[in-house]
Amino acid sequence: MTDDELAEIVVRTERANQAWVDGEWDAGYGSFISHADDVSIYGPFGGPLTLGGKEWAARGPQAVKQFSNGASKLHVLASYQSGDLLVLVTLEEQRTDIANKVRHPWSLRTTQVYRREGGEWKVVHRHADPLTRFRSTEETLALAAPP
Repeated sequence: MTDDELAEIVVRTERANQAWVDGEWDAGYGSFISHADDVSIYGPFGGPLTLGGKEWAARGPQAVKQFSNGASKLHVLASYQSGDLLVLVTLEEQRTDIANKVRHPWSLRTTQVYRREGGEWKVVHRHADPLTRFRSTEETLALAAPP
């Protein structure tokens, strides 16, 4: 992978994140997620793994509808590349209108894996969570407690 290829993927990821916080699926991750059966997504709301690009393509357009009027900045903290795989470890610093909350913080720490498919880089794994600040043991246990 060249530096130019990496820079292109980072720009494309920034655009996809911006589209997400603006409530746009097709302009963002809709064109960036692989449709392969081995795609895996751990979304920022928690819950079980979404497995399969086709499932994510069906769920993503519904999930993104709750966002609008966003602002997003991507900070790449680390990257790892081997052959046709790339991993980006990032902080997505965002604000968006969501769930009737205007300009709500929506920053996420993410790990995203890309795979070259047919000459194009596609997202094959994404893990995003809103745990961007350090929490005490008690706060962490409260998050992990059963409902």
